[in-house]
Amino acid sequence: MVKIRPAAGGGTIVEVEPERLRRWVENFAARNGGIAAHHAQGDAWTIEANEGAPAGPGEPVSRTSAQVQWALAGGLPAGWLLDDDPLVAAERLSAYALEPRVIAVLLARKGAYSVGVLDDGRILASKTDTAYVQGKTKAGGQSQQRFARRREGQAHAAEKRARDAVVAVLGGARFDALVTGGVVDGILDDPRLAHLRAAVHFGDIAEPKQSLLTATAYRAIGFRVRIVPGAADLYSGVPASSTKDAALRTSPARAILLATAVQLARFGLIVGALAIAPDLGIHGWYQGLFANAVCALFAIAVVTRLRLWRRSGLFALRRSGRAALLLLPFVFEALVWLAYPGGFGPLAPGYGLWALTLLLVGVNEELTSRVAVLESLRTAFSSRWAVLIAGVMFGLQHLSLLATGDPSTEDVVTILVLTSIYGIALGAYQVRFAWVLPLVLVHAASDFTQILTADPVPFAMHAVLSLGLLAFGLRLLAGRREGPTGAALVPPWRGPVAGRT
Repeated sequence: MVKIRPAAGGGTIVEVEPERLRRWVENFAARNGGIAAHHAQGDAWTIEANEGAPAGPGEPVSRTSAQVQWALAGGLPAGWLLDDDPLVAAERLSAYALEPRVIAVLLARKGAYSVGVLDDGRILASKTDTAYVQGKTKAGGQSQQRFARRREGQAHAAEKRARDAVVAVLGGARFDALVTGGVVDGILDDPRLAHLRAAVHFGDIAEPKQSLLTATAYRAIGFRVRIVPGAADLYSGVPASSTKDAALRTSPARAILLATAVQLARFGLIVGALAIAPDLGIHGWYQGLFANAVCALFAIAVVTRLRLWRRSGLFALRRSGRAALLLLPFVFEALVWLAYPGGFGPLAPGYGLWALTLLLVGVNEELTSRVAVLESLRTAFSSRWAVLIAGVMFGLQHLSLLATGDPSTEDVVTILVLTSIYGIALGAYQVRFAWVLPLVLVHAASDFTQILTADPVPFAMHAVLSLGLLAFGLRLLAGRREGPTGAALVPPWRGPVAGRT
């Protein structure tokens, strides 16, 4: 549910759930004539609309703008999430907000409190209690003073119990952020809690209960958008039109045409490089090395022309811990061939040159398929469809084998199917984390260990690994995450609650 309230200093504050940010940006664009520009400004992502309204009689039109803020983990991440395409930027911000985190929540109101620690939406430890605190009375004289002293004593006792509970639950706990709600200043004044600092505070809360802990943590990972007035009906959750804004989207036919052109150009370069290599004095195995070097330069030129370097993540040495963890299926697939009986064969011209040419393969295929082609498709299709189409195109690009050898029809079909599956898994990871650097490395490592095995690898082994990667890729695309016990959280942060303490 979208929450709306007036903003101090003018405008409106809209609270947007993390998985709804892309749709909200689409609606904002549709209701305001498209998006003119967007950029990082301070701790906010500012989106400027094409349309607006006069600031006053006789004043020029002031564009409507929306400032997207996220309070946890130091605010919005650095520029790698703020893409040229605002819809892509919104998707990546949503994925960032939904990454698993450990959040502590403290709620207090009128003698009641609830405190807990949540790991990716599941309560690990909590305490909740309600104490009676007498309300104000209209009685005068000594009765009023007596009731006031009684009320003060009850409030003091309730606050002491709340402090002790917070110390017990949060005192030694490790968490990424503290979220508070209600009146908590008196509780956090306890010297035992001096190390706690709230990242987010909500003043408007209901009666503190354990169920409210999960709802508050989920609210905290959402986005707060300040809309500076300029047009009406900016925050409705219902689309104004089903037509995509032309400034944000391109046609499916054009996107597929561009992606196909990139792949065909690469194929033509392979054929051309192999054809001219003998005239340049390059023969035998080195013709393949030459062709791969040409394709790598082509991929670099395409990514440069499309201005996709920031989006690619090729120069990012690290992302999140979750991004590193989810590389393990690819690492396993690349290394499992080391355990295959027979070991590596002594192939000329040596392991070093093989490693070089396969690294060039990783560079040119990942930049071409996971950056240029995939991102071109995402301008017209959803991320899921873009990944599936790009994966199939990645498989079809291996028809270049027909130019470098004489494989059988069965071999060609097998390779097309297996490489398409591999491309889907790699594409799903790239959409989620925008980090092509490790994909280049695991791709090269996988090719290296497979090509250099001394004995032919059975099809069944390829099939099992490919099906595992397909399931992994589809899981990433599904947008659903599991809690620690495997129970699906749909939507995130609304799963079954663990037992209270």
